[in-house]
Amino acid sequence: MAKKKVAKNKPARKPITKRPKRKPPGPAPAPLGYGNTFNGCPEVGRTKLGLPPPPPKQAENKHKNRATAPPYVNPKITLDAILAPGNDVQRWSINDGATVTGYLANAVQGGPEECNCEQVGEPNVDTHIELVRDLADTSGSKVFIAEFTPRWKARNPGWTTQKMLTLKGRKVEVTGWMFFDPDHQNESENTKAPGANVWRATAWEIHPVTAFKVI
Repeated sequence: MAKKKVAKNKPARKPITKRPKRKPPGPAPAPLGYGNTFNGCPEVGRTKLGLPPPPPKQAENKHKNRATAPPYVNPKITLDAILAPGNDVQRWSINDGATVTGYLANAVQGGPEECNCEQVGEPNVDTHIELVRDLADTSGSKVFIAEFTPRWKARNPGWTTQKMLTLKGRKVEVTGWMFFDPDHQNESENTKAPGANVWRATAWEIHPVTAFKVI
């Protein structure tokens, strides 16, 4: 009698899955700090030798050269609050937008700086304005600095040093980004070094100014 063949259970086949098609690579990201170039000057700036500054300075310059207005303003930032005495290194944030009202005591054309690639001349340098609470007291320890940068001056032709000088003594409103300038920390009343020449109240400033009006 012939033996019956016993059917063996075959293992179930795994379903065949198709590998997803790879997307073609997109464009390479722009080098750090070169997405906001103005008049040939990248937002990270350049040294006198035409080289990128050290990384800490590159970060500072990117904040100085911001080309967009702050999406909000911190209502706690007023001229009175800014000029309040005491160490203020941590008082505000460089991510704060601010609107400050005060009297325009003076305007000064800036010189060549790394943030502006060491360029010279009115269109390519900052314009500094000095704001005070009271025109009767414009001593350095009572001065708050705001700066118009080349990127914003190009959009607003009236923001020149010469124009600001014609507004001396007028009450103005300035809006922009808060920035703590470590280069002037020792020269500021609130963070001064012993024996330093103090010419401003604080190393905090509005830099860049993104909106300006005479009140």
